[in-house]
Amino acid sequence: NQILKAENQGLILKLGSLISLERENEELRKLLKIKEERPFFEFVSARPIGFLRDGQDEYIFISKGVRDGVHSDLWVLNSQNIFVGRVAEAYQTSSKVKLAASASETINGVLPKAGIRVLVKGNGSREFLVDLVPENIEVNEGDEVVMSESWEYAGLNLLLGKIVEVGPAGAQVFKSVKAVHYFD
Repeated sequence: NQILKAENQGLILKLGSLISLERENEELRKLLKIKEERPFFEFVSARPIGFLRDGQDEYIFISKGVRDGVHSDLWVLNSQNIFVGRVAEAYQTSSKVKLAASASETINGVLPKAGIRVLVKGNGSREFLVDLVPENIEVNEGDEVVMSESWEYAGLNLLLGKIVEVGPAGAQVFKSVKAVHYFD
């Protein structure tokens, strides 16, 4: 009976290890697909290794740095084609990435469904305020927000987030729109 329990424990550990490897393999396949679709860019695969909130800004630390070709202002994407943020500081073996939804970040965006350019301002806590949405333009909860630089110049279609709240303009010219960052 003890031998069977020990063997069962060993099999459970192996299964957990295989599941972990399968997830990692799937992640790498997604990254390879992004890389193949964009041969004119250089990509470095990294893992998040830490998180920091500094005032209203949020940062993650990634496992690649100067030694791996990472430097300040590089875009950081994940395997789902989501714009995570920009490298704020690169160290020898790691980097500090300011998240796109940080309160001090402003990004030129596009609402593809509505076909309009917008200004996407970080609101902290993984939220965006989407500015310059005219009252007469139909925008709905669930609509996506993408980066305009990636949309127009590189054909990347980098996702930022989805709209979670649309308020009337009232006496203003523009609607009040909030979105949540896809990166979590």
